[in-house]
Amino acid sequence: MLGRVTRCFHCGLPAGPGARRALVLGEPRDFCCAGCEAVARTIVDGGLEAYYRTRTRPAPVPADKPLPELAGNASEVALMLEGVRCAACLWLIEQTLARAPGIVRAEVNYTTRRARLEWDPRRTNLPSLVAAIRAVGYDAAPYDPRAQEALWSRERRRALWQLFVAGFGAMQVMMYAFPAYISDGELGADAEALMRWASLVITLPVLAFACQPFFAGALAELRNRRVGLDTPIAIGLAGGFAASAWATVV
Repeated sequence: MLGRVTRCFHCGLPAGPGARRALVLGEPRDFCCAGCEAVARTIVDGGLEAYYRTRTRPAPVPADKPLPELAGNASEVALMLEGVRCAACLWLIEQTLARAPGIVRAEVNYTTRRARLEWDPRRTNLPSLVAAIRAVGYDAAPYDPRAQEALWSRERRRALWQLFVAGFGAMQVMMYAFPAYISDGELGADAEALMRWASLVITLPVLAFACQPFFAGALAELRNRRVGLDTPIAIGLAGGFAASAWATVV
């Protein structure tokens, strides 16, 4: 008995027996390759699932673009990028790759956090290109939709914990500061000092954990002798904490 022939839900090409599957419009759909599956997941994750309800035909199959004349065949890879948080990060990665010896094409997409590279294997190789990305403070790995989804899940979980620690710390510090606001000078010196030290202690994990991405980014910018978004934020956080700590101690 012949099996049912399935077609890719995204582009309409035959999906074959090893079709990949993903949930779209509330139902599992077949996809012919990891690329179509990744595009569909990006559309769904971006809240644009209505595209599949309103389209009149499958997405067109991308045409291959001719490469510059090379004596040998150009190598190509899609990479997942880690540590990217703003457009400046993308610009830096793209410029770094574009200036690497032997690179033919370097395209970076912030929405998908992916880089598509083509290079002349006679002049460079993939480890060298990944090393160039790591040298400016980021990381990269060969693209895999499941690995990227796992990466995004870890980043979301960590961001939620950082938000929780920051919010909890702010509430606790405000709780200790509130008596000083309403005491009208009646709060004793010992009690006021205790409140200040308690606020200082609670602020430490907020600064060390919740604010860690800003300090890590600023350190990477310092190593690369450039100023980005993280540097002024880190300076403001460190300066505010140092001033508060000094006022508490003295």
